[in-house]
Amino acid sequence: MKRDLYEQLLLWKEDPERKPLVIKGARQVGKSYLITEFGKNEFAHCLIINCDKDPRIADIFDHGYQTERIISDIEILYGQKIEPGKTLLFFDEVGEVPRILTALKYFYEDAPGYHIIVAGSLLGLALHQGVSFPVGKVDELTLYPLSFAEFIRAKHGDGSYQRLMNDPIESLGSLKTMFDDSLREYYFTGGMPEAVNRFFETHDLNAVRRIQRGILQSIRDDFGRYRDAAGKDKVNETLKMRAEACLDSLPSQLSKEYKKFQYSLVNAKGHSPEKAEGLQYLVDVGLVV
Repeated sequence: MKRDLYEQLLLWKEDPERKPLVIKGARQVGKSYLITEFGKNEFAHCLIINCDKDPRIADIFDHGYQTERIISDIEILYGQKIEPGKTLLFFDEVGEVPRILTALKYFYEDAPGYHIIVAGSLLGLALHQGVSFPVGKVDELTLYPLSFAEFIRAKHGDGSYQRLMNDPIESLGSLKTMFDDSLREYYFTGGMPEAVNRFFETHDLNAVRRIQRGILQSIRDDFGRYRDAAGKDKVNETLKMRAEACLDSLPSQLSKEYKKFQYSLVNAKGHSPEKAEGLQYLVDVGLVV
């Protein structure tokens, strides 16, 4: 599916003043797919490094931030030449190796010719763990679930997308019924790419609901997870409980006329500042904005 953010990626690629690019967004909104397609379509070469799956990449950034050495080590490790202007270097799930974020400052200052994108759903957590974010040294974009306009383009094509984006509602005429029907479908699928794809392929609402439940469960399974100094996965059970309680409280709180989030309505132990940690966690992982 075509995403609106693709056009911004094209502008970034051609910008002579571009900086390393950080793409934020919650789990499974399509970050990896979008950047991979962009790299394959717009560059001669695309090197994708998944920091969650390949522990070797962490060693490269354990020995300082000399950009020439980093590039050389990556070329040797992955057996691929990284050519400025021709290769997209994509670090996925960069929150697992947060030192890469710090290194972006030095790529901007010492090696601006490289096209580098980093992405991850846990970037906000990395910043709260004392990671130095290179403020002013990177460009930033956020990918969200599909908008209604993106849903229309995927279902009905560019013509319908352009009409929806550019024409007033009263001029849509007979198309308004089609858009109204599609809006109900969009509300049900929720805009997550996997669920939308399954709906387009099968129109099986039960299958869509199973995918949605699976996505939500995978998100919940990550709540409170962190890596200790030895690199072992741990879970902060208190934070996990508070985050889950805040998430469970959101639907009823959003349905109120008075929209301010009230910690007194969150079913969790602790005072408001303690419950606020749970809400901040949801912000950090991209579930709340």
